[in-house]
Amino acid sequence: MSDSEKKPVHEEHPGEKEFQLGLQYEKGDGVEQDLFVAVEHLQKAANINHTGAILKLGKAYLNGCGVIRNIEKAIELFKQAISMGNTDGMVELGICYEKGIGVKADPDEAKRLYTQAAEKGNGQAMFILGSMFLYGQSVPEDKERGIEWWKKASEHGNAEAMKRLYDCYEHENAFSKDKEKTMAIMKICAEHGNKDFMLKLAWCYENGDGVDLDLDKAYDLYKQALPSPESASERSEKVFEIWKRMAVKGSVSSLVSLGSCYEVGCGVKQDKKKAFELYETAMKKGNLDALFHAGN
Repeated sequence: MSDSEKKPVHEEHPGEKEFQLGLQYEKGDGVEQDLFVAVEHLQKAANINHTGAILKLGKAYLNGCGVIRNIEKAIELFKQAISMGNTDGMVELGICYEKGIGVKADPDEAKRLYTQAAEKGNGQAMFILGSMFLYGQSVPEDKERGIEWWKKASEHGNAEAMKRLYDCYEHENAFSKDKEKTMAIMKICAEHGNKDFMLKLAWCYENGDGVDLDLDKAYDLYKQALPSPESASERSEKVFEIWKRMAVKGSVSSLVSLGSCYEVGCGVKQDKKKAFELYETAMKKGNLDALFHAGN
């Protein structure tokens, strides 16, 4: 999701309702998808200077989605969004200059726009700049500078930067394997709610790999990243195995989660007697959640 699509924190713009309706029709979120109707709502919002709507309209004209493709109009809208301080507009116009879409290709202007957006906190611009420096695209190759931009992009929640930076530290031959940096980026990714990285980090805490062994932290991360035993469906066996493994290692909280697996038959044959036994063991070890489960 771009910054322009995020719901406002401050006082709502008068065009916000039309903008959100435009997004709903664009994505088919709660309504039948209709790109033409989406554009109608976005245009209404844009008419009263909603910057997110102006940017979205620019993308629609650029790609011919819900309107006849008009690159000149798209660039005009991107520039309008930029004039109102929209950093996503800077990124979109930068891409046009980088690739020569509707304008004469100008790598320097593209870099200027990306840098301007990045300095204003746009994670996508940071990721693009990082890629440019890492692979020498339109700029002299500078891996260290590229990595720094990817780190900044990760800290701003850019999912692609998180994944690529992790791969660089953990796998790619172009960089020396660096466990400390791998752990640092893993923590950033987990803090931004990336469940895949929560699972990786939980495993590290469970096994003391790159961090001090801490079953409580492992449990908290697994709890956030895994579906509950009641809703695990196709991942039920994985859920059961993790809670069983954690319980065996001494995680008292995991006894309760393992009990829930037996209670509902998540990844294992349903066994309510076994579930109660696990809850009872957890209660004796002072776990209050077990009281609630055992009482039900």
